[in-house]
Amino acid sequence: MEFDKARDSSNNIISFKYIKTSNNLDKLRKELKCPTKNCQARLSYVAARKPYLKTHNKSSHSSFCPYKKQGVKYRNKQRKKLLVSLNENSVYSRLDRYKNDFYPNLKAKTIKQKNNNKRKQKTKNSVQNAKLQGVASVNSKTSVTKNVISPRVSKKHLNEFLSTDKGKIFQLGAKLKKIIKYNNKKYIFKIEDPKNRCNGEILLKKRFFSRNVQGINLQLDFLMNYLKKNPNNNVNIAFYGTLLNFNSMQFEIFVDYGFKLYEMRKGRVIKNTLAEFYSLHFH
Repeated sequence: MEFDKARDSSNNIISFKYIKTSNNLDKLRKELKCPTKNCQARLSYVAARKPYLKTHNKSSHSSFCPYKKQGVKYRNKQRKKLLVSLNENSVYSRLDRYKNDFYPNLKAKTIKQKNNNKRKQKTKNSVQNAKLQGVASVNSKTSVTKNVISPRVSKKHLNEFLSTDKGKIFQLGAKLKKIIKYNNKKYIFKIEDPKNRCNGEILLKKRFFSRNVQGINLQLDFLMNYLKKNPNNNVNIAFYGTLLNFNSMQFEIFVDYGFKLYEMRKGRVIKNTLAEFYSLHFH
């Protein structure tokens, strides 16, 4: 049974929406109780793709509670963890779905407009691929040929994480604020959730550069300087990241194709890889 509200530690009724968007979710979820007055049943916040509240597995409702279910036994569900290999195109296709997250107020396009845009995009990709020859080539001798990640990677906002999420991989979208460079094998991206102003950071280190992509430091440095020169930029980033530090909301991207950049230019949403961003803005 799912709940649309709960009681907090002060016995105040709070809505599920409030719980989900709280900046103190990790602490709040440990205090949740049944919304029925005097019922001491504990509730669990389930951080799934579509989060929800349910009765805690080791808790039960009072006899007078309308949520009481006779004869129901709660059991932990055992789920098989399936792993698949996602190549570069698979990751990019998933990150291409962040358009509505970043720009929710965009009007829906007609089928005719979508078809026209597809033809334009094919032409653009052909031109960009020609420009990028020799700029983003990969050393085949050291190329990582297999990257194993879960086929169902949870999608979250920065304020929705729990301390138990550490070490897990997620899909995220955020505004890219600035980049700090330590050396050619270590960069930090400073990010902010556009909806709730929560801050976090993305770590790029040795494993990110393992494919030896030619010109990648040039492209990262260009992006870093672009953000410095344009402090009011509208660059957003969608990425696959593993949560390393819950307190600082630090994530690590392990492969060079683990993120995509979004911009709004002349009323149009532009989605670019790092190499495409460099090609588009370099003059």
